[in-house]
Amino acid sequence: TEAVHMLGAVAVLVPYLSKKARNTVFSGAYRLLRPRFSPLTRHVLRLMETLLEHLKAENIESELEKLISLVLAYLPYDEKKPDDTIIAALQLMRNCLGKLAGRPKLWTKVLPSAFEAVSGYLILDSKCSEDVAGLLIECIYSHVNQSIFVTNESGCDAEDSIDGAAVKSICSSINKKLRKCASPPRNVLTIVLAMFLKLGESSYVFMKDILLTLSRLGSKIHKEPHLKNVEECIGAAIVAMGPDKIHSLLPISFEEAWFTCSNMWIVPILNKYVYGASLQHFLEYIVPLAKSLQEASSRAKKARKCKELQGWSDQLWNLLPAFCRCPSDVYQNFGSLSKLLLEMLKSDRCLYKSASKGLQQLIDGTRRLSSSDEDVEVPAEVSALFSSKTSNLSCVSLQRCSKKDARKSMKVLASHSVDLLCTFADDFLESSEKRAHLKDALRSLAQISGSANICNLFLSLLKKCGLEDIPSTPENLECEANEVDGKGEENTDSTAEINNKRSLLMELISTLAEAADEDVLDLFFGFIKSSLLDSSKSCESKALFALSTILKVSISSSYATFRFDMYLFAF
Repeated sequence: TEAVHMLGAVAVLVPYLSKKARNTVFSGAYRLLRPRFSPLTRHVLRLMETLLEHLKAENIESELEKLISLVLAYLPYDEKKPDDTIIAALQLMRNCLGKLAGRPKLWTKVLPSAFEAVSGYLILDSKCSEDVAGLLIECIYSHVNQSIFVTNESGCDAEDSIDGAAVKSICSSINKKLRKCASPPRNVLTIVLAMFLKLGESSYVFMKDILLTLSRLGSKIHKEPHLKNVEECIGAAIVAMGPDKIHSLLPISFEEAWFTCSNMWIVPILNKYVYGASLQHFLEYIVPLAKSLQEASSRAKKARKCKELQGWSDQLWNLLPAFCRCPSDVYQNFGSLSKLLLEMLKSDRCLYKSASKGLQQLIDGTRRLSSSDEDVEVPAEVSALFSSKTSNLSCVSLQRCSKKDARKSMKVLASHSVDLLCTFADDFLESSEKRAHLKDALRSLAQISGSANICNLFLSLLKKCGLEDIPSTPENLECEANEVDGKGEENTDSTAEINNKRSLLMELISTLAEAADEDVLDLFFGFIKSSLLDSSKSCESKALFALSTILKVSISSSYATFRFDMYLFAF
């Protein structure tokens, strides 16, 4: 009891002690820490923490290393040790490593031992386990630096370095725990997720065995929240390594002789977590596989197998929007992708949905990134996918999503935009089934095509629909406004076909108006007004909606007021 009171009193007095006195107290007090819990343990840890705040590392460097060794000896699991002392000991170890900034490689000895020592706590479902995991993640973020891992294709250089050996040891310790547990501990998975995101591409070298273990666990677990936690870890691996390396470890392969496909379970996870990937990988790996499955479905004799093969093929095609989230190689591969988009658009199946969504995703994401002030948008977006806090997204795949590359990509997208805009607009008019799904892609294409091209497109569509003779200039419209009341129904667009074409063009105007300049808006306005002057009133609702869209997009200019006055005058 006297020793406890003395330690408590010294801790209070530390700020007022001389430098020499603090060093003396530190040298004597740290030796009181023992591998087993005692009444002094909690007070010794508190005193060490207080002293550490007031001492310079260079004066006690050797003692700090000895203290770390004593802390590591105390950490192994023992149910007799109070949880708060384990947390206090781990915090002390973390702060000692931080204090020894002049020994940047010390962590390579300490952290592997610490991971092994506290592994018994990580498998528990307790607040202590959660706190232990959080402190270990802090240590990883503070000391593990992926930039030091200069790897060749085999990864030998990284593994043979001092840092690499330490990371390899940590990963081995984690993998042993995962393999022993029938249900993976939540806090172990939290550490795994953090390590994937911290190591980035280097995780392919150090964490491939963990990924394979996760894949086996994922195939066996079917209950939440365990399944969600495993899927998030695999998602982190996808973000870190990229889908190409994931597929080298977990290939999606089609066995034609048996009509079976392996590892299709990973496709929904890819759909959610692919960011900053390569379009080339989609074109060269996913597309041939999707086509092979579709071709095989036509040869399958049983309806059930045919449906299954078609379902797998559709799942793979539906990955396109995911691969269009800030891809790293737009300017190299968009030419090939644009051809594929047109092929998907003309397909008899519902591939146009993925084509439209993917194109919209690609254009909008690239525009947003190219105009942003900082290259932080994508990491923030990816962080939101994970339920646990991910404060360090340093993956190479995300670093490639830069403002500079986005601007280069925008030029390539713009160079193909006109052909795509015309093709999508034609399909919009011709297919009622596709129409709703094409609107967003058309709106995005219009944003990068330019008003002149939008004008040319609209005029060509007027001609194609046989509506090119409709007045579209203010002067002609004023003349028509004076004459309409005196003319009979024979001078109106009375046929259902003409009315239908007008309605479709009104709908298209509503989609394109946001990207149009005042000259094109004037053209649109003329067409809308001529339709509203039609006494049949068959296109009135869509014409009014198109008009409201024009007024919204031009509300800040005098154009809106001027045209609205003209509209009121006409009626």
